[in-house]
Amino acid sequence: MGGQKEKNGTYSLIPYRRGDKWGYVTPDRKPVIDPVYDLLISKYSTDIPLPVRLSEKYILVRKDGKLGFIDTAGNVVSPFIYKLSQCKTGGPVSPFAYTPHLHDSDGPIAVQKGTKWGFTNEKGDVLIQPQYDDVVNFSDGLAAVKIGDKWGAVNTAGELMIQAHFCDPFFFENGLTMARHEKSGSSLYNKKGEKQFDLPGYVYDTIAKGLYSYRKNAKFGLIDSKGEIAVPCAYDWIFEADEMGWIKVRKNDKTGFISIDQPVPEALRFPTKFVAIFGFSDGISRVKTDSISHAWVDRAGNQLVPGVYAQVNDFHEGLAGYTNQRYGVVIIKGRKEIPHA
Repeated sequence: MGGQKEKNGTYSLIPYRRGDKWGYVTPDRKPVIDPVYDLLISKYSTDIPLPVRLSEKYILVRKDGKLGFIDTAGNVVSPFIYKLSQCKTGGPVSPFAYTPHLHDSDGPIAVQKGTKWGFTNEKGDVLIQPQYDDVVNFSDGLAAVKIGDKWGAVNTAGELMIQAHFCDPFFFENGLTMARHEKSGSSLYNKKGEKQFDLPGYVYDTIAKGLYSYRKNAKFGLIDSKGEIAVPCAYDWIFEADEMGWIKVRKNDKTGFISIDQPVPEALRFPTKFVAIFGFSDGISRVKTDSISHAWVDRAGNQLVPGVYAQVNDFHEGLAGYTNQRYGVVIIKGRKEIPHA
């Protein structure tokens, strides 16, 4: 059966559950994909299935304990030969099966065969033979791969572009990555593996374009791509920036937000009325209102939807999912609710 025509960028396939199996319907409840799958896996969520667009090429699903891809009409694109592993080394792995990383990008998919890792496409075609001790997903055209106890990088053709002499895995953004060499410490490198400059302290992660978190004396701060300190080390942890450039930080068991370029409302710098705040997506953040309840707030700290829920997703392109007694209802950004059928 075909799905509902997509209009104005809205979602066209809504997850629904029958018994313990999942399928998809259109927003007006017309069946599209029969409920025969154990799990529907979104690149944004593995716990609450989220809607998809007809324009999306493939949907990752699990059936009888194995992963495969279907298209938005329900046709099987790749055989169910994968086993879901929540972490790359967790659980037994059959030497005759691949174990994929959760696919969260449009590039090749990292898979494991036996003890070695390589890459396939959505159809299961092997692009890079499993030969590495570990890998990460592609970013900016390169993927970090582990050879022995050191990390290098390959391109999508499987060519080793950066020799394996780094201590940790790394990701590229805008042609740059931070990486740690056992002899020279943390430095910023380009896609040819050429050092741009050294970084102070121990650098952890890319926070935003041109901003990197680093640790010194057990505290975290920010350094820019010129090697200059942007935020002194004063926080217990620093998280990736959101679409507005707000950066979530943790200090003294409290979470809040800072920004390099714009002011953050006082109510959200270190909010006290929530147990936890998780970070903004589509201008909305999940919050934990007490030990068991969740809700959403806007950038002013106002709660968007009356009531609280047992579990919620982040908003992505106007939609989020939640559970509240019944498993899985989709909340539309305009505050309209569509329960799973």
